[in-house]
Amino acid sequence: MNSPSPRFYSDIFNRVSSADRFLTVDSSVMNLTTSNDGSLARPQSLDADGGFRKYFPAETNTITKLSLKWFGTTIEDYPYPYVIGKLCWEFPAMVPSDWEANNAHGPNNPTTVADWKTALDAAVLKQGVFTFIFHPHGWIRPEQLVEFIDYADGKYGGKVKFLNFRDAQDRLDRNLLASRPLRADNGQDNGVRLVDLNHDGYLDVISANQQFSQTRVWNPKQSKWITTGFPVPLVTQDPQGNRQESGVKFGIVHPNGHISALIRDQAVAKAWSFDGAEWIEDGPLLNGLVVDGKPVLTATGDPVRGKRDRGVRLRDLDHDGRCELIVGNESQNAAFSWSEEEESWKPLSYALPPNTSIVDAQGRDNGLRFVDINDDGYDDLIFSVYRHAKNLAWLGTRLELQSHQRPA
Repeated sequence: MNSPSPRFYSDIFNRVSSADRFLTVDSSVMNLTTSNDGSLARPQSLDADGGFRKYFPAETNTITKLSLKWFGTTIEDYPYPYVIGKLCWEFPAMVPSDWEANNAHGPNNPTTVADWKTALDAAVLKQGVFTFIFHPHGWIRPEQLVEFIDYADGKYGGKVKFLNFRDAQDRLDRNLLASRPLRADNGQDNGVRLVDLNHDGYLDVISANQQFSQTRVWNPKQSKWITTGFPVPLVTQDPQGNRQESGVKFGIVHPNGHISALIRDQAVAKAWSFDGAEWIEDGPLLNGLVVDGKPVLTATGDPVRGKRDRGVRLRDLDHDGRCELIVGNESQNAAFSWSEEEESWKPLSYALPPNTSIVDAQGRDNGLRFVDINDDGYDDLIFSVYRHAKNLAWLGTRLELQSHQRPA
């Protein structure tokens, strides 16, 4: 099973080695082209024989009745690089690899090349990337690779470029991030975030640390960036140059779908919303955030002694397109919904299950995850920590979320 844990990216991939080396690009997620993509025509190969899903055989666990796919790390109809864990570029690899094809219909099958051509057509139409996986193990012949390359060159010419990962990342850093990469020179967080700020379906870029502060909004009609500032650093540095998050939290709170940002610690309590052109101070977004008489903080501490995450998260729990606010730490457990009429957060009738939290007293990850386990469209919870491991799930119906029934 090729299914790296999310903690691989948070705890292993993003580490800086003892020799001060670090990784910046990964390709462990498979992009599955499907007939569900409304932007694509439906070539016969997408529908015949189960489409490209034939490359992901599955078996059912007789106890849990859950389907166990060979590849747990997949994304559908998204041939674009994206960011994992704020530091890692993920280039999803195109289905099929020659290994998947060998398992599905044997080595050197012409169907493999035909499906590569179909997937390339989709990537070109969507102006994406085709991350190509092949091995020197006899699963595909060299002349079949040449056939695919000739197809790309003959049909698309200069519209398709064959790049290695360094070339691809250089283009991302230069054209998307204005030469400010995700990772600083020491491999730590450089304060760069990709967010759709104005709800137009295109990702925008925020770059904010103690050296620079910039917001870049993509204008698809004019094919250019609109540049403005950002009001606060997303990362700070201690005297040794170590970088840490400042505690800014992003989410969609207002009905217009634009992004809001808030931060509250011992030194600053501010909130802003993006109005389509710039960040506007939005002080009411701090109203009502109190648990047992104490304010909800996004971070504590300071750059010298180090900041601690306080387990504040903005997530859309009820699928109304707007975020609720959750806080879960060693002393606070609550959930709030935003009232546009009263310009204040209002406590909800439910919170995280007892004896769970998002972070521990030191601000470290405490093993709680939001995952839609049963594919009903609503978040469930999984909680597992060392010496105290158990599974807790809120079965994801709106009724159960609102009434705070006991976890299943």
